[in-house]
Amino acid sequence: MFRCAKFTVALTICGLLLILAADTYARVIVADKSMKEAISEVLHHAPTDALFLFLLLPFALIGCIAAVLGKDGNRVRCWCSLIGGFLPTIFVYFNGYLDSQYALRQRAWTASALSVGLLPFMAAPVAAIGMAIGWMVAWCLRRSCLREAAIPHTVSCVEGGEDES
Repeated sequence: MFRCAKFTVALTICGLLLILAADTYARVIVADKSMKEAISEVLHHAPTDALFLFLLLPFALIGCIAAVLGKDGNRVRCWCSLIGGFLPTIFVYFNGYLDSQYALRQRAWTASALSVGLLPFMAAPVAAIGMAIGWMVAWCLRRSCLREAAIPHTVSCVEGGEDES
């Protein structure tokens, strides 16, 4: 249980930093704000927003699922599924924040709010598919390692360096 908590907390902190970075990036690129102005706006709104905690949910779930997959000591499966779930989620979140800022620029307030508010629902299937692909990569890596270990190595020379024949 401790490992699951450790992975969940670590990935939630990474998700927190990702959300702050995605929002800041979108404000700088789309809204043409300075970096200082964008960071101050993000830090002003993020802690007071109840939606902010909801946005962290996919990252906590990815961490917990990866810890459970690696419970039997298979670190390759754990890390492959963690990376496979986290990388596509990053893409979805950055895209969502960019879409939100584009919608604000066009004064489409509802579209802007939904672009961010529905991010956990849009990220969940993408993260699940990514984790499944990561698990399959780990499975293939494990099978290839086991296959290599099962093949006996033949040596044509004796220890002394002379040929046997």
